[in-house]
Amino acid sequence: MADTDANRILTLLRQYEGEWVAGLYQLTSCMVHSRIADLRRRGYRIECKRFAQGDYRYRLKQDGEPAHWDERGG
Repeated sequence: MADTDANRILTLLRQYEGEWVAGLYQLTSCMVHSRIADLRRRGYRIECKRFAQGDYRYRLKQDGEPAHWDERGG
């Protein structure tokens, strides 16, 4: 896997699979929401939740081979 911003985010999410991960914006030097969108297009199911003002967290719902992703979220 090439060392891209999206892959670095995926590595972080995999470390905490199933848990809400805070601080991705502080841990990476990229546009997190755009890289999350890239990962979703590759088939990874990633959820986003707002916990407080400016506190957006992400979690990876599944690991391994990505499932097919469509615009309806499934």
